Amino acid sequence: KITDYCDQNNLPTSERLKLFTQVCHAIQHAHQKGIIHRDIKPSNVLVMLHDGVPVPKVIDFGVAKAMHTRLTEKTLFTEFRQFIGTPEYMSP
Repeated sequence: KITDYCDQNNLPTSERLKLFTQVCHAIQHAHQKGIIHRDIKPSNVLVMLHDGVPVPKVIDFGVAKAMHTRLTEKTLFTEFRQFIGTPEYMSP
């Protein structure tokens, strides 16, 4: 996960912020495509090295919601007051 990578490599705050900014861009890209992840947390962001450069990868879209799809008989609905995601990382 991203926090482990940062800690194991003793990344300074500036490098951590660069990774965080890339994560934000990935989430923004998903949102532009109409996909809401709904469970962003450190364990759902891995860091891979590409030519020695760390690149964050957002994973686990298992509870993601597609905003622009048609409803069908297979559409699953979230019940009122049902929690989806990890409470420790949910917005208030």
